[in-house]
Amino acid sequence: MPFSFYQEEFIKRKKNFSIFIFVLFSVFALFVFSACDMGFITSKTINLTLDDACVKGRENEEVEEDSLEAKRLWSILVYMSADNNLEAAAIEDMLEMESSNLNTDVYSVFVLMDRSPSYDTSDSNWTGGKLFKLKTGRTEESKKIVSEELECKDLNLKPGESTELDMASSYVLSNCLEYVKKEYPAENYGLVMWGHGTGWRSGESEIDCLDFEAGAYKGFAFDESSGSYMSLGQVREGLERGLGGDKLAFLGFDTCFGACVELMYELRNCSTYAVGSEGLLMASGWNYTSLFNAFNSVQSPGGRDLSLITLNEFKKWYESGNGASFTVVKMDSMEDYFSSFDNLMGAFAEEVTSRGIRDEIMGILYSDNNCETEKYTYGSMNSDVYLDVSSMVEQLSVYFTSSEKLEEFENNFEAAAGKTVIGSWTSTGAKGGLSVFFSPLSEGGLLSVSHPDKYINGKTVQQIDFVSQSQGYVPRIQNNDSFLGKLFYESFID
Repeated sequence: MPFSFYQEEFIKRKKNFSIFIFVLFSVFALFVFSACDMGFITSKTINLTLDDACVKGRENEEVEEDSLEAKRLWSILVYMSADNNLEAAAIEDMLEMESSNLNTDVYSVFVLMDRSPSYDTSDSNWTGGKLFKLKTGRTEESKKIVSEELECKDLNLKPGESTELDMASSYVLSNCLEYVKKEYPAENYGLVMWGHGTGWRSGESEIDCLDFEAGAYKGFAFDESSGSYMSLGQVREGLERGLGGDKLAFLGFDTCFGACVELMYELRNCSTYAVGSEGLLMASGWNYTSLFNAFNSVQSPGGRDLSLITLNEFKKWYESGNGASFTVVKMDSMEDYFSSFDNLMGAFAEEVTSRGIRDEIMGILYSDNNCETEKYTYGSMNSDVYLDVSSMVEQLSVYFTSSEKLEEFENNFEAAAGKTVIGSWTSTGAKGGLSVFFSPLSEGGLLSVSHPDKYINGKTVQQIDFVSQSQGYVPRIQNNDSFLGKLFYESFID
């Protein structure tokens, strides 16, 4: 065939191929832009090139999804153990929360409340446990809770029903924390332990832990229906399991004896900041309306912000309160605080070399005539006596002022305390800070001659870290050369 035929045939096929390519590209473009209309990209990207539009569309989709989670700055659980004589106070505090102006889209608050069948009949007198997601801006004048009831299958909680819970179970604490983290992810997590509290106690079976009238509280989360309570070790267990290796940004104790060394040291790896009172707290506890309103007024607050806000609001509520105190602790400094405190108390113990010195020290630390050493106690038989650490150290330093070798230990402790206690207040005007267990009370308000087994280093198993690691302060089964060993157990031969 002539060359011209091949040339014409080639041109014809080239045109057909071009038409095919054009049709194929048109179908592909139609599919892509249809997909974009269905949501793969936003309307703002239609004028971009095809490749840029699809990439931009995926980015917008991710940003939109992320923004839904990122806008919740906090998820805070209030663990409200009210199956006891604090039931009426629990209802009042819940109403205070609802009466605040807290933006619950940004700051989500959850309240696990377990009520008693005995003390309060408000809100249809329901008993057992319910989990609420807080609604604010309350206008209801009655005592009916208006917050949303949530379903939590792991705790068998359903809206419109109440389930009897053992709030003293670390399982209940951990499962509720897991639920909040999973269902309501946030940039920061907080926990408020609400109810009765005693500080260090790990449980003493020989004393009735639920003898409320005698003040013989031995832990946290007292549950009358189950006849149980949560020891400090169980609090730690529940937090560690519920957090799954993460840390709270804020841990608050709306309880008595929340700011003691033993407690803060045990929970040092569970939260970045923690707050509480060294001694007793009124049944009404914190004022949640003013607290949440103040919290809501701060832009993007972190754990330190919430801790200091709680301190400032507490000062307003208890300014005229007798013996009221509040402390903010930076938890990652508790290691240094504990070691420097224990070393200092061991050094003080070496200075106690006679019965006369021992008796003078006991008078300085506990005598009713001495008001310089701050002490906290229920004041009844079997209740505990706590001493404010800063005032105790100050008094001992003055007493042993002639001992130059103590200076280094004292300086180390002051430096550690300054990094750890970042805020404190007392209604008495004292410096404040953390308290430490000293002794139980016996009949007539006298100090007991012995300490609970769980507070004697080496006496029992599963002791809290403060007791098991202390060499300078707590009594020790091996010898009496610690500070409390010298004061309570050493037989001096003068």
